[in-house]
Amino acid sequence: MNRRVVCMVRGGEAGRRVQRQAIAYAQKSGLPLFFLHIIYLRGLSLKDDAMMASARKEMTWLARVTLNLARTRARTAGLQADFAIRHGPIIETTIAFLNESPVDQLFIGSPLPDAPDYQENLLRVREFARQIYDATGVQVTIADGG
Repeated sequence: MNRRVVCMVRGGEAGRRVQRQAIAYAQKSGLPLFFLHIIYLRGLSLKDDAMMASARKEMTWLARVTLNLARTRARTAGLQADFAIRHGPIIETTIAFLNESPVDQLFIGSPLPDAPDYQENLLRVREFARQIYDATGVQVTIADGG
């Protein structure tokens, strides 16, 4: 089975930065590119079921828009790219996704250096990368935040 490059997608400049790096890697390696967006609503602490349902619908729509933009960037670079939206806890859902088929490299975003709590957030991202690698053996690239 062919390996692929997976890029975790979010919005904003940090999201575009990781997409650019994943696209460049896929071009260089010749591997297929796959964009992944994970939505975890429990972190929102919404107690009302109707609000949870509305939030899920809205966040899924926003994820689809963001993923379609990412796929357009990949196509502009001459690549075919697929995408998926998953729901659940970020670490567990990422691990499950990566275990579905062989992955060469996972690209994840980094906080921007001028963001509040940059160092603290960068430590969280590095810990996430370590947990993913330990659980799957997939190499994780943290996109350059600067």
